[in-house]
Amino acid sequence: FGITMSKFQLKRDEAEKRSQLMDLLLASLNEVPVDRFDSVEHAVGVAHQFIELNEKSVKQLHEQCKEWNMPRKDGLPKEEYINFLQGATLYAELPLSELEKECKEWNFSP
Repeated sequence: FGITMSKFQLKRDEAEKRSQLMDLLLASLNEVPVDRFDSVEHAVGVAHQFIELNEKSVKQLHEQCKEWNMPRKDGLPKEEYINFLQGATLYAELPLSELEKECKEWNFSP
């Protein structure tokens, strides 16, 4: 999964730490790049949003794109809408340092 545990402030209590580790693994399984987040809570929050997107119909995803002022076309497959919206969700939730890296990769200067 490529998760660097040392960057997360994991709980000392064994049961709580186990829960946090499980949350990170499950977030990773939901395609969240957890290594880009500073906290377990933020990564898990994004995972919940990704899951919600996957549960929506194509019509609901189209409407979500409209609400977020994102480009949309009729007839796109559900997976494309999900990819667009997951990307937007990720950008909205990334820590500033990671968002700046993303901008640099896209040749945007913040």
